[in-house]
Amino acid sequence: MEQKRNVSIVGNIGRDPEVKQNSAGTVVEFSVAVSEGISKFNPDTGKSEVPARWYRVSAWDERLQALAKGLRQGDRVAVRGTHSIYESKGVKYDQVQAFAIATVNEWTFREASKKPAPPADELPF
Repeated sequence: MEQKRNVSIVGNIGRDPEVKQNSAGTVVEFSVAVSEGISKFNPDTGKSEVPARWYRVSAWDERLQALAKGLRQGDRVAVRGTHSIYESKGVKYDQVQAFAIATVNEWTFREASKKPAPPADELPF
């Protein structure tokens, strides 16, 4: 029997989310690429490449589906869910059934880190 575990992943959406109907209900599916380490130079292309691991994400909860429908290819997201591995035609795939999805706005975090800290006498504690 396959062991499932909870995971958190942060990466970029590889394709626009798709809404699908099946006998179990409505599901929104999309893929997320998670960087695995530092970039490596590829002499064939002449470019640096960062290896990535791909995850297929499915959202069954109606609130998550509403959020996922607003996501687009290239958006950075954080996903928490139950991880499993499935096999199709001899190839193994990573699957995450989401129970939490959040968008990650790197620009906001970068800008927040550039702001100076308030003087000590203005801190609320």
